[in-house]
Amino acid sequence: MKTMRKFFHYAFIAILSTALLTSCDDDDDDDVMPPAEEEETETITDVTLLFINGNDTIRASAKDNDDLGPDPLILLDSVRLAVNTTYDLRFIIENGIADDPDEIDIAAEIAEEDDEHQIFFEFTDNAFASPTGNGNIDQFDDPLNYQDEDENMRPVGLETQWETPLTGTTNGLFRVLLKHQPNLKADDSTAQDGEDDFDLPFVLIIE
Repeated sequence: MKTMRKFFHYAFIAILSTALLTSCDDDDDDDVMPPAEEEETETITDVTLLFINGNDTIRASAKDNDDLGPDPLILLDSVRLAVNTTYDLRFIIENGIADDPDEIDIAAEIAEEDDEHQIFFEFTDNAFASPTGNGNIDQFDDPLNYQDEDENMRPVGLETQWETPLTGTTNGLFRVLLKHQPNLKADDSTAQDGEDDFDLPFVLIIE
């Protein structure tokens, strides 16, 4: 009888210990958080700026040097504009190494995810009649003629308008900066928020 009681006593302790260990293991599992989902910047190998005035289109391009990505893009052209002219600026932005043809057109992807993207600009001070100033990379609310906006009525930058002055510019700057701002883009988001998708400082010539 004593032997039987002793067996039940030890068996109860063994069961209780197992239950406690299992409970601790479960708690540890609960404490493990799933890895945070990372937002990836776009793979971009080709960017072309299209300055459109009626039937006249002026192009300035940048390209990945080896088509392997994601190397820095090499500037191939200057931005060379005419004086006293109004231009609509559009972009061709591509991933030339994408396996899926549907993933080549990054501009279309940016337009689809416009609430996560914005193009900022910097240019030689007063190089343009409109917008005036030097762009909005240094100060987000400086004047810029955005012609497109996202679903929250915030600027995107795939479509902008530019008016050149009567006088020219030599060896100026025209910089375009595409920012990826998932969960960051707001009415007061700046060029310092988010990740760079590209940053292209073209030489600006107005003549």
